[in-house]
Order: sequence, then structure tokens, then C-alpha cells
Amino acid sequence: MEKDNKGLVTGTLGYLATGLRGYALLIAVDSAVYSVCFMCCGVPWWLLFGVLAGASALVPVFGMLISAALTLAAVAIWNFSWWRLLAAAGVYLLYGCVFEQFFVYPLLVGRVLRLKTWEVLVALLAGLAVAGPLGMLLALPVWGTVKYIYTRLHTR
Repeated sequence: MEKDNKGLVTGTLGYLATGLRGYALLIAVDSAVYSVCFMCCGVPWWLLFGVLAGASALVPVFGMLISAALTLAAVAIWNFSWWRLLAAAGVYLLYGCVFEQFFVYPLLVGRVLRLKTWEVLVALLAGLAVAGPLGMLLALPVWGTVKYIYTRLHTR
């Protein structure tokens, strides 16, 4: 039994490490997409704001709000035009709020953690309801770990 527990702990830690790789891939993809979009929109320091927007995936909702506020402020102060301002806001709305949340995040993080799309959505909503933005951040690793341990214990 002791050996089984060590295998379960090792497997769980490996599972969590895989989840971290999924988050790292999400940040890399988001950073690249945001950077290219910001470059095309004429956002000053597009690479900096692209990486900031990509890293904001670690802090659900508030991370993107802060990143968007900083990016839009930079456009308004250093390179103002209504077109650039609306284009940058559109990137956050279309990519960040829709495409990334409903497609990229479940695909990259959910698939790596072996969670179905509906499990990702339910876990994120439950995490938000229980603990706010921090709950959303921890929802997938917690749900995935519980599911992993449950599956390992019940498939022996």
C-alpha cells in the first residue's frame, strides 16, 4: 500500500507539472497573438504590452482588465488615434474575452490536464463563485488533481 501511495503522489506531481506546462504554453501563445495584433494596430511598445497581456492569463479577469487599461492608456497618451484605441480595445474584446476564453484556454490548459470543455467551464465558474479571480486561477489544477486522484484510486 505504501508503494501505491508513493506512485499516486509521484503521478499527481507529474500531473501538476504537466498543467504548469499547459499554462506556460497558454502564456506563450497569448503573448504572441497579442503582440502581433498590437503591432498591426500601432500600439506603442507592442511587444511589452503583448507579453503583459499574455501573462495576464495567470490572473483571470483582473489581469486582463489591468493589462487592457495600461495598453489603452499608452495608446491614448503616446500614439493617440480613435482607430488605434478602438482596434486595441477590440483585440482585448474579441481575442481575450471570446476566442481565448472559449477556445484557446480549454484547448491548451484543459486538454493538457485531460479535462473536457464542459469541465473547464464548470470548474472556472465554480472557482469564481467560491473564491473570485484567485478561485478561477486555481480551479483547473484543483479540479484536475481531484479527478486524477479519483480516477487512479478507482481504476485499481
